[in-house]
Amino acid sequence: MKARPPPFDLRLESWALRDPKTANQMREIVAQVADLAGVDDEHFLPFSKELLVTIASFEGVDSKRGKALLKAESALIAAREAILALDKRDQVRLRRAFISFTISGPKRRERITICSPKSQFARKRIWTHAPDELFWAFRDLTFVGREHPKGAIGNRELQMFIELLWFAAKLYSGNLYADHKRNDGGTMIRALELLRPVLPESLLPKVLPVYTIETVIKNFKVKVKSSRVPPPFALKS
Repeated sequence: MKARPPPFDLRLESWALRDPKTANQMREIVAQVADLAGVDDEHFLPFSKELLVTIASFEGVDSKRGKALLKAESALIAAREAILALDKRDQVRLRRAFISFTISGPKRRERITICSPKSQFARKRIWTHAPDELFWAFRDLTFVGREHPKGAIGNRELQMFIELLWFAAKLYSGNLYADHKRNDGGTMIRALELLRPVLPESLLPKVLPVYTIETVIKNFKVKVKSSRVPPPFALKS
């Protein structure tokens, strides 16, 4: 590994004050990942900063959060089913009460009469669409009740981390790839293993799914290339 200038980042400096060993380990890992990605000296410092910020943004990831999301989603589904189970008269009364409270608040319900028809229409739309939009937001996070998108890992946080890591390398003159035909799985797999000690334990599975990670990267490349990303962020073929 060639000598690199130490990456400067306020978060890394705070780690150095708390635990010099951890900070030194982080510096070595960042340099090793940069070498794997083929990042040149000119882009090393911005790449290392991007990598440190990405790592920091996943510090709080915990598998228990996923379980909590599933629990909350189940509660939302149960609430929707309970509302639909009401007879029509109770549903109408509940809808009117909801619109009334969203317009004027619980202490000023009498003011509903002075609200414009347009405002009342907006509140009716909230009643109609908000529960469904919240429901699908949960589904987007948990993948429950629908097929996983092609190439999805099933661990949303891991998929996002891989996409951000690949994009950071590509943005700063490097590249990280996965190849299930290679014994080592490719540079992305090696980079993830290097980063494992400084990532939350629940983020990376014990055995990385090389073929799936390869598909995630391929799909993300297509997504980025097809999007309207202005220079210098537009990717070259």
